[in-house]
This record gives sequence, structure tokens and C-alpha cells, in this order.
Amino acid sequence: MKQDYSIYTLSDPRDNSVRYVGRSMHPYVRYGQHLALVDANHKKADWIRELTTLQMIPTLEIIEVLSSKEDAVGRELHWIRHYLNLGAGLTNVFHRERPIKDNRQWLKQETQRLAQENGWSLDTAYRVLTGG
Repeated sequence: MKQDYSIYTLSDPRDNSVRYVGRSMHPYVRYGQHLALVDANHKKADWIRELTTLQMIPTLEIIEVLSSKEDAVGRELHWIRHYLNLGAGLTNVFHRERPIKDNRQWLKQETQRLAQENGWSLDTAYRVLTGG
């Protein structure tokens, strides 16, 4: 049975601002992991801890469902760029806590990483990252 990939957001219930964009085949399981603070994203963890001290939790919204990993990776990045362009204070980070940056060095590194991780050509990985 083929599983779909969900693109989702986590929003702050105080003002409904989007604070995180993610991708998962099991978004509700992943949501529980976010709430349990199981990853190394300290910025997101601090935000979730702040909410829990107020007896609140982030709001999960699935914004898109896709059937291929390649499409899902590209759409996740599309939504991250979309919310950054709107001025959202996203807590997303990439490897080693590096903030998402829209620059040539980041694009080159991410293209190479995606190509290697997924067995794609550099051209395919570049198209996924840029939405082109």
C-alpha cells in the first residue's frame, strides 16, 4: 500500500501565526514527536515549551498531501519560502541548526544533499528545491 506525504504547519494558538512547516508520511505521529521535543531543533522546542507553560500546544494543519517524496520535498520547501516571504517567524532549521537561507551556497549544498540522499541527478534535485 502506497502512503502519501503530508505537508503541514504548526501554528501558535495565541495569534494563529505559522511557526513551522513540515513533511511527513505520518503527520499525527510526527506531531506527537514535536510535542515530546524529540528532535534537536532548539528554537522550535523553546517555542513549544513556552506554549506548554501557558497550557497551550501548537495547532497542526495539513495543508497539502502528495503521492511522491520528490513532490513532497519540493512542496515543503515551497511552503517554507512562502511563509518566510510573508514574514513568518518560522522555527524551521536545517542540519546543525543552520537557519534556512535563500542563497547560492545553501542551494548548492541542499541540491547535493538531496541528490545523494535520494539517488537523484543534480538537475532533478535542483528542480525540486527551486520548484522549477
